[in-house]
Amino acid sequence: MSRDEFVKALAVALAANDVRDAPTSGEMARTAYDALQFDFPQTSPSELKALATHLRNDPLTFPLTYMLLRNVLELAHGTNAISSSAATVLAQCLFLPFQSPHHLDHFHLPIDPTAVLLQMEWMRYMYLLRDRILQYPVACASLLHKILLFFHAPNNEQAIDASGASTALLRLLLDIASSNELKQAAMAKSSIISFLRSAMPKLASQGMAAVASSCALDDVEVHAQLWTWAILEDPLAVVPLLEDRGVLRSFAGFVMAPTRDSPHGALKHALRLLVLSMLFRPSFAAYVHGIPSMAELCPWLATSSYPAEWTLWSMAYQTTAFFTAFQALFPVECVDGIAAITAMHEAVFVLEVLVKMRSQYSWIAWPHKSNLLTTLQTLLPTLNSLFQCPPKQDVTAEDDDNSSRSITTSSRQSIQLVHRMRVAIKQLAATIAHSHGDGAKLD
Repeated sequence: MSRDEFVKALAVALAANDVRDAPTSGEMARTAYDALQFDFPQTSPSELKALATHLRNDPLTFPLTYMLLRNVLELAHGTNAISSSAATVLAQCLFLPFQSPHHLDHFHLPIDPTAVLLQMEWMRYMYLLRDRILQYPVACASLLHKILLFFHAPNNEQAIDASGASTALLRLLLDIASSNELKQAAMAKSSIISFLRSAMPKLASQGMAAVASSCALDDVEVHAQLWTWAILEDPLAVVPLLEDRGVLRSFAGFVMAPTRDSPHGALKHALRLLVLSMLFRPSFAAYVHGIPSMAELCPWLATSSYPAEWTLWSMAYQTTAFFTAFQALFPVECVDGIAAITAMHEAVFVLEVLVKMRSQYSWIAWPHKSNLLTTLQTLLPTLNSLFQCPPKQDVTAEDDDNSSRSITTSSRQSIQLVHRMRVAIKQLAATIAHSHGDGAKLD
């Protein structure tokens, strides 16, 4: 064999070897799957995409494991190609129960022990996702985009609704949105708002279905809380969407239903949603006050169960009632520590809503700002002496240690809430003083 013939034969052999060594999609998926079962996995975007495809098409061959989910969460926190591919795998992991008939047959049957185990495992993964987003807020946009694509896929909607877990994602978003870790993460907040606006048609139909059902009060509460948060973050964008989709009218009917005497928290959060929408959307406020049965609602709303909601409700329509209700938000004494903390939360909510309203027309046109300034100036020096509660009596030696820890936690929370009140009062007072040409500051 000549040298040229040998070189040609070698080239043919190497080319054939390269063809044999080119992995199939299944082999790439298996490589990624095996690597993700251990710490510090070494994989590639193409392998992760192949795994995502096989998780969807062949879930029994690639069962869901804790290490798989934990590692794709770790990989999904960045913005590069491998992070995007890991987010695709993550979406498939979280929604695998809805894609496999074997899983779905059990997922929505609470009487089946295997269903309980599957739901608990799945919710554990959702909590891991929540913690990862809070740890890496920059990953929020990528992860939510993948999940949104899954929710909008027509072939997935029926399975998700049949499982009875359609509000699980909303609970996840609510946990993320209301956590203290997210307060400074503007990118994550905007990602959640963008997600809610994109998913509005689906979420609106879910929310109105929950309101229409007498057995879905927990779902009503989740929807109301999440939309309340969204309104406070971006009222000009969110409130018109809710009004146009009929969500607000649906919640108005829920509040004025004969069953409103129920003590469930859904009613309070539905009221907050309506009150905020009325403050930021005058046209909706006019619609609500034009409802004939509204006169029956006001005496009921003015009870001690809804102090914050009644205060904001009366702001535009009953000025005397507003100032009476506003001053009642700051009691000198409370029955116990729990009542004191609850009263502080109510006061903080009202003050921070008023701060949010400073650039709105309804605030600018409100004619009683000077009276509110006088009230705030009187209130600020006395904050530390308000919300007092009697000390616990008859504490045994065995309970003394637990009681001390509870008091310490309560005191820390009280200090934080009083600080938030003080900051909000100063911001409000400064805004009102500036609008009146008075540069005086509150100390």
